[in-house]
Amino acid sequence: MCGIAGFVGPRGADARARLTRMADLLTHRGPDERGLWLGDGVGLACRRLAIVDVAHGQQPIRHPESGAVVVFNGEIYGYRALRDELTARGHRFETSCDTEVLLAGWLAFGEGVFERVDGMLACAIWAPATRELVLARDRFGKKPLYYAVHEGALWFASEMKALLTLPGFERRLDPKASEHFLLFEHLFDPMTPFAGVHALPPAHVLRVRADRLDASLEPRRYWSPPIGAEEGGPATLDAAAEELAALFGDAVARRTTGDVPVGALLSGGIDSSLVCQSLRPRDAFSIGFADPRLDESAHQDAVAAHVGARLHRFDFDAHVPAIAESYAEAQWLGEYADPSFEQDILIRHVTELAADQGYKVLLGGEGADELFRGYRHYAVHPHLARYVQTWDLEEVPEWLGFDDDDFADLAEAEAAGRAAWGIGGQLMAPGFPFGELLDPGAFGALAGEVFVAPPAAARPALPGYERAADPSSLDALQLAELHTRLPAYILRTLDRYSMASSVEVRCPFLDHRLFEWFARLPKTLRDAGPGDKPLLRRLAADRLPASIVDRSKQGFLAPCLLTESLRAPAGRASLEGLLAPAAIEALGVVRPAWVTESIDLFTRPEHALADDPAARARARILERVISLRLLASVFIDELDTYADAHLARHGVG
Repeated sequence: MCGIAGFVGPRGADARARLTRMADLLTHRGPDERGLWLGDGVGLACRRLAIVDVAHGQQPIRHPESGAVVVFNGEIYGYRALRDELTARGHRFETSCDTEVLLAGWLAFGEGVFERVDGMLACAIWAPATRELVLARDRFGKKPLYYAVHEGALWFASEMKALLTLPGFERRLDPKASEHFLLFEHLFDPMTPFAGVHALPPAHVLRVRADRLDASLEPRRYWSPPIGAEEGGPATLDAAAEELAALFGDAVARRTTGDVPVGALLSGGIDSSLVCQSLRPRDAFSIGFADPRLDESAHQDAVAAHVGARLHRFDFDAHVPAIAESYAEAQWLGEYADPSFEQDILIRHVTELAADQGYKVLLGGEGADELFRGYRHYAVHPHLARYVQTWDLEEVPEWLGFDDDDFADLAEAEAAGRAAWGIGGQLMAPGFPFGELLDPGAFGALAGEVFVAPPAAARPALPGYERAADPSSLDALQLAELHTRLPAYILRTLDRYSMASSVEVRCPFLDHRLFEWFARLPKTLRDAGPGDKPLLRRLAADRLPASIVDRSKQGFLAPCLLTESLRAPAGRASLEGLLAPAAIEALGVVRPAWVTESIDLFTRPEHALADDPAARARARILERVISLRLLASVFIDELDTYADAHLARHGVG
């Protein structure tokens, strides 16, 4: 696990100094070693977190015969089998690390190596024979990779801060991206918050010719999440669970690759509990809350006792003042505008707890809800789809938790979303970010007040979605989520805030073989129990305490300190400069008068947020505006200050 950076194109006299600074800004991703290589029109740098072949896996790695060079961020699971295959083909290895195997695989198979490997990766390979730099990213987008063209060269890095601090780089927010964030709460690759900076999408390869830069920036997709193929497979839940047990066990075992101990993140839900049970770690790490509606400590304790793990818990309430004061630092680490900083910051704190115990690697349960359709909107979607098609409101199932009026309002929002955005309304319609039970008219009324001009953001391109046989199906909804929320939010925040602690989190449920297996299941099994994961519960029935198997899904939530801070005089004072009319006007997309009015509204003693859907919608938008301004403050107004502080904190530069 590492942070990587580099360039291809004209080499300035200060190329070494630039690369060194870029790498140093990624020290948190790789505190163990720094490596740098410069060639003719190319340079590669790496900060290494030593996990595999700790003594000999220094990067960049150069192949002595071909001259090819690689820097690599990630892990290749089961790489030893590929190493054996390449050895049989005559390749001779100097190390035992997966980085050298990746380079040898590239020399043997070209781009085909990315389809052959199982893991999480972002890499850059210099191929001197063709004078090409090859950038690649893993199938689901677990590891990040950004690039920008600057002064005639293409520069890339694991995090955008390394690009934004390049001398002479024009730092400004992209107005289209700002609008997109206010509408959807997330940005979808290749879009980033900053003009001129692009994210390489998951499962893509970008080949850049050193002498034809402008003509060669067309990423190519090498893998697509499968759509339900119904090619056969187990016909019963029990038979499917038996196959799943073998696949999942192998996925967990492969993710113990390395020469360091492996711990577990444990929320107390069925997903992370299954990972913990299969791994049986010495130590597990969790988060606790004083609020019983959020706390899962009893379930965490039960699982830890069941598998014999020592449990280490981060107490949220004991650290509220520090969390409330760390928004700017969290923005520096996260790089995107996020209105839910508390949840993101907690990833950092719990992984810091693990780092204090000597762990560099943890396993987590992320990906299970995307694989087994465990979110609530999967349960609602079929009923909405039927109603939108027929406009015949049958009796709404009581277990969905809606009355007929609520459901009809939601269905209207769904229909409007499909008409406007061409995709499932729960996931992408403008009303979705405000919560399913809000008045669907609230967004339309707010849009005219919030935006300087009518929103014009186009729906994101979703490769493969149009290939779905039925856009109303759960298959299509799952595919959309794999292209949007999974990489755009879940994996991005997991990567940023765990790597801020120099800890790598591996996710067994995001094994591509599991997704390909699930896609071949009969439709009756794929669509069974949406929102409840019956197949996963069947797997857990013989492995976990009944209290875990039978409990309802509980989403990971944390109290929102940001909006609450507006009610306190000190909190409001701290935001006055951040949200000053001139600063809001500089964003170019939001009306300053609306922001001022909203702050005044939330600081009134009689304001009742919980009982007013329109006020809740306004609060969500205001949180996003605050997040957007915080992003601009850190990365545009005060970038040099934060960069210098970061370098000093890590003892580099």
